[in-house]
Amino acid sequence: MSTSSSVGSTTEEDNLPKIRIYDWHSRTSIFQEQESKLFDPEIEMSLMFNRFMLTYEFSTPTEKYEYIAKHNEQYEHIYNIISTFKLLKKKDGENGPDMLESNVIATLHMEKLHETQLHHATLTILILLNNGRIWSYFDDNYLFAKVFYKKKKQTQPLTTTNSRCLVDCHNILKYVTRYVKYYIIDKIYDPAAGLINTDINLARKCIVRTYSRISAETNEPIYYTKLCFESVANIAMILKTTTYPYIALDLTNAYNNVVFDKAFPILKQYIDTRFQQTNNYYAEGIIRLCYAIKYKDIPLERLMRRNKGIPQGSPISMDLFIIMMDHLIKQVIQELDVGYGL
Repeated sequence: MSTSSSVGSTTEEDNLPKIRIYDWHSRTSIFQEQESKLFDPEIEMSLMFNRFMLTYEFSTPTEKYEYIAKHNEQYEHIYNIISTFKLLKKKDGENGPDMLESNVIATLHMEKLHETQLHHATLTILILLNNGRIWSYFDDNYLFAKVFYKKKKQTQPLTTTNSRCLVDCHNILKYVTRYVKYYIIDKIYDPAAGLINTDINLARKCIVRTYSRISAETNEPIYYTKLCFESVANIAMILKTTTYPYIALDLTNAYNNVVFDKAFPILKQYIDTRFQQTNNYYAEGIIRLCYAIKYKDIPLERLMRRNKGIPQGSPISMDLFIIMMDHLIKQVIQELDVGYGL
């Protein structure tokens, strides 16, 4: 005679993992909201971003080896530098406020990088600098970033309106962008070049500056203090501990509104001025690299459409954005001066 199971017993079905339908729908909504900020159907991309113009492909292995041999000294120089880079696991990847050593790269996903992968990164950098294009093999295997979402307001739940899209780039891609930052973009910020007002846009150290002005009433000096930041990334951490007055200014959806076709001539102007030559391909390579990064939402198994915006989670993103802002600020100042004499 069969007996019915007791209330406390479990079945095979009970042991199966539960699918959280609400989380899937919620994440899909957030994905669609963030995609709408990164993809504008009204933007017509120039031929510069056509697949044929974007990538660089070798017809045969022999052609690849001949290319490396032709640029052997430059190739060895790049490889020796990136081989000193090392990864360090951080919960927010490169979006965190941590101060790291120059050769340390923050990542969400630790892995052992093989020598072959370092050579892939080296060849990619070589093509990027000399041809302004992306090696097709690198585009197929490394040029992607994993999407994750963070709350804008921590006291509220993660929703479509209370979310921002961050990315954690593939670690080999981070090696490439870190090299580009150090040996191309950072040179634009050299104070001796006088291209960017780093007192306003990017203070290289976190310090309190003291300065004085003569009072018109007493003819005595009045002393002021100014807090300067190492980078935008660690502002939040510093503001928690500082006792000095400050103003926090946030531009809504700022990184996502960088349009590649408009950013290219601005970046090229700064690069050409800094390197005193116009026959380089640095700007083309950097802008194409930012454009070609594929955003992957791993849980949803979806690629996010995008035709604008620089990734929040790349070593070069903040510096590129500041270059764009520096250009705009100078344009505004010039127009105010010419039009209104201010």
